[in-house]
Amino acid sequence: MKRERYYLIDLFKFLSAICIVMIHTIATGGREGIIYTFIGKVIYGIPVPFFFVCSGFLLGEKIIVKKSDVKETTKNYIKRLIIPLVFWCLISSFFVFDFSKALSASFWLDFFQKFFFSSWCAMWYVMGLIVAIILMYPFIKKGKYRLLIIIGIILFFIGLLSGNYYFIIKDTFMENVFASYDKIFLTTRNGVFYGLPFVSLGFYIAYYKSRKEVNYARILTMIIISFIVLVAEAFLLESKISGESSNMFISTIILIPMVVLYLSKYKKEKPDWSSLGKYSVGIYFTHQFINYVYKHFTGLVGIKLFFLVIITSLVSLFVLYKINNKYINKVIS
Repeated sequence: MKRERYYLIDLFKFLSAICIVMIHTIATGGREGIIYTFIGKVIYGIPVPFFFVCSGFLLGEKIIVKKSDVKETTKNYIKRLIIPLVFWCLISSFFVFDFSKALSASFWLDFFQKFFFSSWCAMWYVMGLIVAIILMYPFIKKGKYRLLIIIGIILFFIGLLSGNYYFIIKDTFMENVFASYDKIFLTTRNGVFYGLPFVSLGFYIAYYKSRKEVNYARILTMIIISFIVLVAEAFLLESKISGESSNMFISTIILIPMVVLYLSKYKKEKPDWSSLGKYSVGIYFTHQFINYVYKHFTGLVGIKLFFLVIITSLVSLFVLYKINNKYINKVIS
């Protein structure tokens, strides 16, 4: 008997994965106009937080609803993420680093600094998820879910100061604080300031659903309102001085968890869109490496590059999933 799945979450994960491919192939940075602002800020700013919240929600389902052992569940989750993280970073590193300088200590310092704090090949998300789960573990173990949310939101607001709200700290002592931080940790787009807030909110959604009846009509209203606020926030901040994590918005901390909560309403055995969820993970893991290859050997950009990358990724995954080798599956699912 097939188990029930959140089939709309599977669908939206797949669409989010395609959107992430667009982010890495169809650049909108530096372009002006309503369409570019909407796509580059609003649409491009949704997929990664959505993946973080989904991960937290599904982890919460295992621990809270299915009563899985906290230690074993989190340990297995992290182990499953480490293999693709290391694999895709290693094989793509030849497109990112100049290995002719590999004999110098500074090369390896830069290599490991970027691996741990700003992993390339889109793997920063995977590293961020690992860090978020590690930080969440003691709170989950003790059932301190609300404290976890409070800490996560505080960290999120700190992270905003290096992104779209950088203008607040511009020319203040805080600018120097963030500059010193960046010299070591490179970015706030990581598991502390980005991953932990969204993953913990996803986890809390599972906890909330297990205790209370959800008013989905009210949730839908909150989604509509927060999306309108997100659009307004994106356009209002367009002219402000922003930092490196410029797709972090206050409104997403409400919008994304509400979207996942609303989508979790739809759970059935059929329609079975589980393959979409599997392909969304596979696309995320493979697309950037394929992107590097095409850029290196063809020089293509934009829409042509997007279609080549997405088609190559889907075809490759179809073949690899058919082969169903346990070692291959570890790096694509």
